[in-house]
Amino acid sequence: MIRETVYLGHDNTLDWRLTEAGVAIDMSNATNVTLTVGGVTFDSDDYGGGATATNPFFWVSGTPADGEANIFLRLGNIFQDAGIVAGTYRNCRFTVYDAINTNGILWDNTISFVVK
Repeated sequence: MIRETVYLGHDNTLDWRLTEAGVAIDMSNATNVTLTVGGVTFDSDDYGGGATATNPFFWVSGTPADGEANIFLRLGNIFQDAGIVAGTYRNCRFTVYDAINTNGILWDNTISFVVK
């Protein structure tokens, strides 16, 4: 289970390493990611996509070196703007899309956020 803390109104970055069979995935072909929290879906396309490190959703092209993250999330401001309030949110959904997987690949349905 992934459990992360998000601070409303702040730019703290969550660094995630998405893996398949223990190996970091290559995010070069990713076209979009979504995150569903408390019934609200956040779509990277709504926040400038994943190409710029200052966007709330940012991913690295290629396969990262061992131990390095391949996706970075800044959720404090977008959670606040969407009306997400302090509390614990369980069973959140994180999905990655590419040209082949147009319905997306659900990476983990056991993500929890503690929002403060």
